[in-house]
Amino acid sequence: MKLQKKPRRCPCDSNGGLGDLPARVVAMCKARGWSMHWTHRGAYLHLEASELIEAIRGKHGDPADEAGDVLLVLMSITEYAGIPFDAVIAKATAKLTKLETAPHYPGEEYTPNSEVRRFAEGESGGAKRNES
Repeated sequence: MKLQKKPRRCPCDSNGGLGDLPARVVAMCKARGWSMHWTHRGAYLHLEASELIEAIRGKHGDPADEAGDVLLVLMSITEYAGIPFDAVIAKATAKLTKLETAPHYPGEEYTPNSEVRRFAEGESGGAKRNES
């Protein structure tokens, strides 16, 4: 089956800044014959998230590339389930706004002050990768 090329729009023009990317992801999955059932897509989400962590740790892979894979799988799950990705972004934005002013809750993960200072000073805290 030959994939049809769609005209590309700027990914920053609509849909929470994503353009038609979520719809293109679903169309690509269908065109390639990939299972869209959430149990299969969920396994891929776990795999891609694990690969992202390994890349951040500097073991192998490009962190930005792996983060893109996580995003694509997440889009395929939500869009196919009828959850528009712009709604996901809106929910994440609302949650962030709430958490920015909410008090700490019991069981919340805390970061040591030294790590918070490094992050505030612009250091990512991620593994240093060999770029050679």
